[in-house]
Amino acid sequence: MDGSESPRILLLTGPVFGNALRDVTGLLSLSDYRPADFDALSTALDRLAETRAQPTLRALGVGASISFLAAGEIDDASQAVPVLRLAPIRVEGHP
Repeated sequence: MDGSESPRILLLTGPVFGNALRDVTGLLSLSDYRPADFDALSTALDRLAETRAQPTLRALGVGASISFLAAGEIDDASQAVPVLRLAPIRVEGHP
């Protein structure tokens, strides 16, 4: 990317996959957990985002202004322009 292209940002409103929510703080280490428990922690945090933040997004609808807190990962594996994929943790709507 040479800086002339707009960044692509995707705010997830459906199922959350990955480890962004688990890894965002840097406070958790695989060496502190059994691998299965570390993966289960990631899955549990993803489900929390889906059940707490995403319903607010869906209720607000298209065109609403929002403030949000999210964890993200840059997906640049197959894109000419990397995509910042954000999993919302908290969402507030504004009229």
